[in-house]
Amino acid sequence: MSKSNITESVNLNSLAIDEMESINIVSLMLEEDKAIHHAIKQALPYIAEAVDLIVEQWKLGARVFVVGAGTSGRIGVLDSIELGPTFSIAENRWIGLVAGGNEAMSRPLEQHEDDKNLVINELRSYSFNEKDVVIGVSASGTTPYSVSAITYAKELGATTISLSCNPDTISYN
Repeated sequence: MSKSNITESVNLNSLAIDEMESINIVSLMLEEDKAIHHAIKQALPYIAEAVDLIVEQWKLGARVFVVGAGTSGRIGVLDSIELGPTFSIAENRWIGLVAGGNEAMSRPLEQHEDDKNLVINELRSYSFNEKDVVIGVSASGTTPYSVSAITYAKELGATTISLSCNPDTISYN
């Protein structure tokens, strides 16, 4: 399996997880989480650059759109909602979009993650423009809903950021 497909690979350490004692399951999960910290540490310069891009556009009045499908989209929406009460961010400045809309927050609507036009129509409904920022969130880095948002934003000259668990997926500018 290529390194760019890590989210689709089999974790040999957890093949028998369904046969393990609970303490061994949670211990294994803790151990496996160490790999995440290593990956994040390697990505820190890119994360800092993304933060700088957002701040630069934010100062110009930009809105930030976090776009994703499934769990990635739900987390983006939840984070967007929480920014208001936690950091006094106006709800129209940081907007979460999940494939399938509000209904997808409580039930799987997988059919929407492959709809490339859905997110473009949603961004248009917000009058998305070159001043705004799109953060495309996708574990694989290939989800059409997220990729389409980034592609559309780039076509408009907007700032784009890709957040993925796989290296060598969509880049940001």
